[in-house]
Formats: sequence, structure tokens, C-alpha cells
Amino acid sequence: MIPLVYDQINQWGKDDEFFLQLLKKVQPKNVADVGCGTGRFTIHLARAGYDVTAIDPNAEAIALAKEKEHAAEISWMIGDSATLPSEKFDAVIMTANVAQVFLTDKSWQQTLTDVYRSLKPGGHFLFDTRNPSAKTWEVWEQDQTLIGQ
Repeated sequence: MIPLVYDQINQWGKDDEFFLQLLKKVQPKNVADVGCGTGRFTIHLARAGYDVTAIDPNAEAIALAKEKEHAAEISWMIGDSATLPSEKFDAVIMTANVAQVFLTDKSWQQTLTDVYRSLKPGGHFLFDTRNPSAKTWEVWEQDQTLIGQ
């Protein structure tokens, strides 16, 4: 992720609305946003009145996030799922396909263990990832470069 252009490339969409609706259903008070990046979605959580902790390993992204309106209402942390405190959150979210950054079963299992540890009893883990059978990469913008000319 390139923090400087991330928000420009990733505008508000259906997936953001979907996550807001899920959160309304589970009614958490304390939410952790793991892989929060530039806080594009996280800021909306704070504006909606949630007590939010935002975590990302990219210090540049966190620095940009802290400059946004309502950023002072959020607890920002540089780190990953291991940084999550134990039994603190009613919900943990990972949006924008953050779940696909875990390339091994071991790293995904560790993340799941960390998230589970951080949830209060009865808490919820909400995340998305791409469906590989949809093959969305086949319709991404094609390179218009003329090779050999």
C-alpha cells in the first residue's frame, strides 16, 4: 500500500456500507480495526460513536491517518494483530481485503489466535477477502503500453 494515494484510489463503496451494517447488527462498543492503513474506514467508525483502536504496521499510513478530522478520537497503534490487548474488544474488523496479506497458514492462524484473544466473550470478528473463483484480476485495467514500438 502506498499511503499517499491510497484514499484517492479507494473511494467509499458497497463494502464499506456492508461493514457499517454488520457493526450495527452486532452493536459493539469497542472496535479494533486491524490493518487500518490510512484510517479511511476507521474515521467513519469514530464518527459513528464507536470506541476505536486502529492498528497497522505501516508507520507512514498511521501518520497520515492521524492528520484526519476525528483522528484524535481514535487510539492509533503501529503494529499487527500481536499488538492487540487481551479481551478488550466487542468486535475486531479487517476490511479492504487485509486478510489476503497472510500468505501462509501459519501467519493466518496466528492472526486468528491474536484476534480471538483480543475479543471479549461473545465478541465478533468481521473480515472480507477476495473470492479467487471470481478471478477479478482478469478484468483489472489492462496495460496500454506498446511493447517493441
